[in-house]
Amino acid sequence: MTSLPDLLVGINAVNQGWVDLAVGDLLGAALINMLVLAALDMLKPSRGRMLSRAAAAHALSGTMSMTLLALVGIAVFIPDSIDVIAGGVSIWLWMVVGAYFLGLRLVFFDQRFANKQVGQDAKRISAQTGLLKPLIGYLTSAGLIFFAAPMLARSANQLAELMGVGNTFFGTLFLPLCTTLPELVAGLTAVRMRAFALVVGNVFGTIAFNLLPLAPIDFAYDGSLMAAASPAHVVTCFAAILVISITVMGQLYHSERRIVFLEPDALLIIALVVAAFGLIYYLG
Repeated sequence: MTSLPDLLVGINAVNQGWVDLAVGDLLGAALINMLVLAALDMLKPSRGRMLSRAAAAHALSGTMSMTLLALVGIAVFIPDSIDVIAGGVSIWLWMVVGAYFLGLRLVFFDQRFANKQVGQDAKRISAQTGLLKPLIGYLTSAGLIFFAAPMLARSANQLAELMGVGNTFFGTLFLPLCTTLPELVAGLTAVRMRAFALVVGNVFGTIAFNLLPLAPIDFAYDGSLMAAASPAHVVTCFAAILVISITVMGQLYHSERRIVFLEPDALLIIALVVAAFGLIYYLG
């Protein structure tokens, strides 16, 4: 459900020819999510709880996210002449879909206990509230997203033109600020519950899952989505890989040290994300 805005905004954007808005939104969301994760780790004292070994169980999903981002980066980088289109979708995006589900199987078994606990919570909530009320809320929210997605795509394109920053930069920075709001709310809620490992797992899982809509968006686009995308998106892919790798190293490292109230790894992630956005702006 939280990735539905990205899918619908992307399809509406490519139908209007705004390829870089669609691709930038999905890839930029990875950087925005990592920025939010680092900010939460800095603002909420959680020594040894968030970017640390306590959340190391999510290192596997972080590695999967890096693999998918690398495949997308290659798809953007390679010439159109050596790309293969199968069923209206780039073979590289089919590889992204396949790698996601293979990785999901590994993550499922690695985090079996967490998934079991979520299922128990869902059953308890269902028993207390019934099915009708959540179902109505779900369908109403989905309907609002369907209505708002075309407006968001048009507004983003207009703002990019008025600001003179281009669709690549606007789609990578400003559009994900809207479409990642569900993940931000989920992260804040988990922090208030002091479920710090859940914050990391939600971010990594969202980054990986948000790359799946590239395949249906490519199918909806009249042509090769990856070939039409700006080469600047390669910077986004590999900047996201870099900051995720730092997060994974922070999880696996045997100790953690704060500078006053700052996490060194969180501070480095924020600096790298800001630098990446600056580079994308320059290239765009």
